[in-house]
Amino acid sequence: MKSHAVLVLTCCLIFVSSGTQAQIKTWPLLNLFFKNQFDKNGNHHGRWVFTTDAVGDNESMVSKGRYKHGLMIGQWKTFDANRKLRKVEKSLLVDSTSLIETSEFFQNGQLKKQGIAVLDKSGPSPRFYLKGEWTYFLENGTPDKKVLYENGWGVMTTYADGKVIKSPAPPVVLPKKPQNQSNTRSGVKMIRKGNEIITIQYKENGDSTVQITPVKPLN
Repeated sequence: MKSHAVLVLTCCLIFVSSGTQAQIKTWPLLNLFFKNQFDKNGNHHGRWVFTTDAVGDNESMVSKGRYKHGLMIGQWKTFDANRKLRKVEKSLLVDSTSLIETSEFFQNGQLKKQGIAVLDKSGPSPRFYLKGEWTYFLENGTPDKKVLYENGWGVMTTYADGKVIKSPAPPVVLPKKPQNQSNTRSGVKMIRKGNEIITIQYKENGDSTVQITPVKPLN
């Protein structure tokens, strides 16, 4: 009986050692230990680690977390090049949408901004946008402002000094311009009007978009 058991164990060890790495990765149990994988439909699935190029203040970031068939789940963490925690995201999965409670931090560890973001995959293409009230802080920890978002558009900004600025409308798409006009070249035009900045973006195909952004009043 003992010799039979030894023979079976030896055969199992030989089978495992002779398998290729690709074959081992296809085992569901072992897949739990690998990262940056996809499901059968090509969606991000399981544990993922992203490394981004330098952005913003010339900082590169590393984000770590899990996906479930293309949607963020559980807790995600983002670190800078010095391994300092710069962002924490806690994602709740609801149908085809991730509701992401987000907290971002300055290099000194002070809270930078906080609010809810949404990753929606219910439509023909994924959409990421901010939702509800977001709170923003200065680098010394002093409150700066609160911005209320509706469907990704900031509709009202309340500054720490009590001043409130409302945004009248979300970005709109203007009708296409005739292709034979000379002013259909791409470009961006910014105009300040009172406590708002109006940004007009012209595209090569003649489309134009207008975005209105509230700003602090000039002293």
